[in-house]
Amino acid sequence: RLTFDTVLQDGTNRRLTFDTVLQDGTNRRLTFDTVLQGGTNRRLTFDTVLQGGTNRRLTFDTVLQGSTNRRLTFDTVLQGGTYRRLTCDTVLQGGTNRRLTFDTVLQDGTNRRLTFDTVLRGGTNRRLACDTVLHGGTNRRLTFDTVLQDGTNRRLTFDTVLQDGTNRRLTFDTVLQGGTYRRLTFDTVLQCSTNRRLTFDTVLQGGTYRRLTFDTVLQCSTNRRLTCDTVLQCSTNRRLTFDTVLQGGTNRRLPFDTVLQGGTNRRLTFDTVLQGGTYRRLTFDTVLQDGTNRRLTFDTVLQGGTYRRLTFDTVLQCSTNRR
Repeated sequence: RLTFDTVLQDGTNRRLTFDTVLQDGTNRRLTFDTVLQGGTNRRLTFDTVLQGGTNRRLTFDTVLQGSTNRRLTFDTVLQGGTYRRLTCDTVLQGGTNRRLTFDTVLQDGTNRRLTFDTVLRGGTNRRLACDTVLHGGTNRRLTFDTVLQDGTNRRLTFDTVLQDGTNRRLTFDTVLQGGTYRRLTFDTVLQCSTNRRLTFDTVLQGGTYRRLTFDTVLQCSTNRRLTCDTVLQCSTNRRLTFDTVLQGGTNRRLPFDTVLQGGTNRRLTFDTVLQGGTYRRLTFDTVLQDGTNRRLTFDTVLQGGTYRRLTFDTVLQCSTNRR
């Protein structure tokens, strides 16, 4: 059982309470109940049930109530054996409606297919579609083709090739063409044996300069460490730092420390330790900033007989940039 009690003081008081119950054996239940009290009340409720054996079901239901109501619902079903399906359906209801749907299917054996279909509806319609296919054997290729349609067209293409053996290299080259030109380049190298290092260096050049640097190190055997340090510089500065350490054996610790600095300061700190026989953890961290900035981060880690990690990082920046 883990209980997190967090108080954010920034002119207004915000209280976060996390109540987590892990039952070893085959059943593990995690329940997160979070209340942020400030100028407006925002309630987040996460109810997660992991059922051992072959079937594992996770359901996340989140409601943020403020000047406008925003509801996020995550329904995830993992079916053991060879087939695992994850479905996330998110609806934000406010001045405009924004719907995000993530549908992920992993088929064991040699083929693993992930499909993400995202629709954001507001003053203009913006559609993001990501279709990813991982072919087993030695070569795994991931291709993301994203089109955002709103006054101007922005196309994002991610082409990733993983070559087995000892070296795995991922290269993401992204060009957003619109009112301003923004180039994102991700160069990632995974080296097998004991050390795996991922480095993401992102530069967005437009009306304002934003630099994001992600430095991730995965060390095989028993220790796996992931460190992401992100700085968004704009009219106001927002710094997000995620430091994650997974230690094999029975203990795995993931600390999340996030600081958003703008008109008001909001600090969220998540420190999680899961101890059990077999470890499967799915974490969804969502931060919606009123005013102009909305940031949604989905971090999913499945660890069992084999290790599969899915990370979804979504930043919606007002003005011209949307990632």
